[in-house]
Amino acid sequence: MKKRTFLTFLSACLPLQASALGLDDISDKSKPLFTDISVTAQHQYYIGTVFDSLNKYLCSLAQNRHENHANLMKDVNGSTAAYRAILDDVQCGMAARSTPRVVLAEQESTDSEMTVQQWAIGGVGGIYPYAMRAKVIEEATEGNPFGIMEFDIEVLSGVNNPETVYKFRSTSTYADSDTVDVKLAMYLDQVIVDNTKELNTEAQFFSANLEHDLDDSGRGTIVAKFFSPRGDSRLYPEGIPVTFRAIDVDYNAQFLRYRVTLDYYLAEYAPIFVENGGYYLKQYDEGEVCIKRSDPWQYVDKFGIYDDQGDQNTETFTAQYTSSDGTVYELNVDGMDFSTPMVCRAWADGTVTGEDAENCSGVYRGISNGANLRSVEPPDYAQIVRSDGVEGTYLIRRLLTRNVFEQVALEECESLTIGATREAPNHLFYTEESLLDFSWPLTGAPLVNLFEEDVDNDPSGYKGAWYSPLGDYDEDGVLNYVDAFPEDPEKSGDLDYDGVADDQDITEDVISYDHSDIFFPNAVEHLSPSAAQP
Repeated sequence: MKKRTFLTFLSACLPLQASALGLDDISDKSKPLFTDISVTAQHQYYIGTVFDSLNKYLCSLAQNRHENHANLMKDVNGSTAAYRAILDDVQCGMAARSTPRVVLAEQESTDSEMTVQQWAIGGVGGIYPYAMRAKVIEEATEGNPFGIMEFDIEVLSGVNNPETVYKFRSTSTYADSDTVDVKLAMYLDQVIVDNTKELNTEAQFFSANLEHDLDDSGRGTIVAKFFSPRGDSRLYPEGIPVTFRAIDVDYNAQFLRYRVTLDYYLAEYAPIFVENGGYYLKQYDEGEVCIKRSDPWQYVDKFGIYDDQGDQNTETFTAQYTSSDGTVYELNVDGMDFSTPMVCRAWADGTVTGEDAENCSGVYRGISNGANLRSVEPPDYAQIVRSDGVEGTYLIRRLLTRNVFEQVALEECESLTIGATREAPNHLFYTEESLLDFSWPLTGAPLVNLFEEDVDNDPSGYKGAWYSPLGDYDEDGVLNYVDAFPEDPEKSGDLDYDGVADDQDITEDVISYDHSDIFFPNAVEHLSPSAAQP
């Protein structure tokens, strides 16, 4: 039986200005306003690579209800059927997507590991194709937030001639009864976090090697590399990174202490620093930091400004934003971002301190009394109006929001001792087995919809609906779990998930991908001075 919830649409009763611009005024949902990725990350992003990234994937895994649909239809068909799920990526701090997920969950017995595969179908409306596979032996617990599992995630640049823009792999295994070994690697093309960049011009690579004790403490090393032609034209994985950082950590349930060591290499200046191996900075100590592990506050690092057609703004002008309490703010818009007078926020909780900007330490280090940030951070899809004499109304989005964990005095971390730098995984961590298949299976109606009680925010168009797998809502002889159009008796199949029935579809939006741009088993990575030496 289908379930659907209807909410009263109150805003129709509110007075609107004739010039008001809203989402409904832009009918083309493939416009950048809808398709530009929105991300929540950590300000202390070296640490976020390990803890925040895994939290996001664990959150997504928990949402898809795989435990209720494992081995779907296997007893009837002899093989497991995939199903469609509409998830709340924003709740998990992941990039918001407008397409449902395809999920395939398999388990040989109740005592064996469960393999859960998940796809977000790309190509439609500029959405990046996404694939995830989790092999779950033990679910995450409070003492072991990593669980005993293996994650592989890949994101491609599109359907036609795709290239890898993101690859994540993590493993967690018992070292003994009280300790879990955690290893991970993450590659990303800079285009995925900065859409002003060209594909294959800049890239980042992170990896980690941690020991996590079941009392929620641990230690280890995180590595961060930034590749661009300024360092070496070969880029990832064989090029010399512009920056290489070894981040050595020790943590308990309350605090995390880390030390950062930097290597800085610029190819054009390498001949000047021959005695230093060509490095401008070599094994440079960036200092030690102590942060709390709980109760972060947020600031918006990057906004997006869009015109009344839903396209990215390229103009420079002044504008006004009126908040919900009637306060009018003046904005200086420059393309996809804006500036306002800065205010000093307390580093502990983000509240405005009243200090002058000169007395703030700045957001990079976060030490002292505060950080200089914008005086206003409008919500997603807020309206701004030009104030330079040219008529124009625009919508604004929060594209990159950062969580800030309070930085405290090192004395708070006195009981934590940072050890020697450990060897972290390199590109060989991406084994052939870790590469994912983008030949997604056929599914039908959604069996899971997290927006059942929040239909107005359902990004998929299903308006909060989910369907019983063995029902036939439109009575067309096709059961719901394989009926992509559960309310239309004239349609059923949609293999490429583009909203056009297979018997009417003249396109074939199916991905052909060979992984040759991310799998380099014969490559030899450059060993930076601050890395653990063999």
